[in-house]
Amino acid sequence: LIHRSGPRRSRAFVPVACSTLTEDRFEVDYMGTEARPALRQARSVGRLERAHRGTLFLDEVEALPPVLQARILALIESREQWPLGAETPRPFEVQVIAASRSDLRAAVDQGRFRDDLFYRLAGVTLALPALKDHAGDVPLLFQHFLLMAAARLKLPLPPLTPELKAHLQAHDWPGNVRELQQFAERHLLGLAPAP
Repeated sequence: LIHRSGPRRSRAFVPVACSTLTEDRFEVDYMGTEARPALRQARSVGRLERAHRGTLFLDEVEALPPVLQARILALIESREQWPLGAETPRPFEVQVIAASRSDLRAAVDQGRFRDDLFYRLAGVTLALPALKDHAGDVPLLFQHFLLMAAARLKLPLPPLTPELKAHLQAHDWPGNVRELQQFAERHLLGLAPAP
């Protein structure tokens, strides 16, 4: 929503699942490579280059290994990137949005997250409460996910019974929105357990 509502909406939105990043694949997959004609290797555009002038979304940023925390910080601050084999840097200007499932301030205090990267990312902080803390929104979100799944799977909507509504508000949703979305899809397919 932040990306779509801002001045970068016509540019790329590049999500990065930080929990899947590894040092060995970061250079090739995210930084890209320069063409090497002698090896008949074409230039590859990394995911970060695709984000240039757009938005880079670092999901579960707390899962970044320490080495990659330093790399990401350097990229953001220098505003340039060096693909493998490049003789000159390429510009790298992005809006960075980071999401965390844990308290990053506590991770900094415990030495698990770089303080300089934390301060770089903490310009504007939005705290989103867990789904259990705003149970009144659950039926509306469930209906939204149900409609999305029905359109995608081309299936009719099942009825929303009073028992189902009671279950939606009584359950504490430890998996938050992802759990609710999966429950909606299972309900649509007739696979969700009866409340």
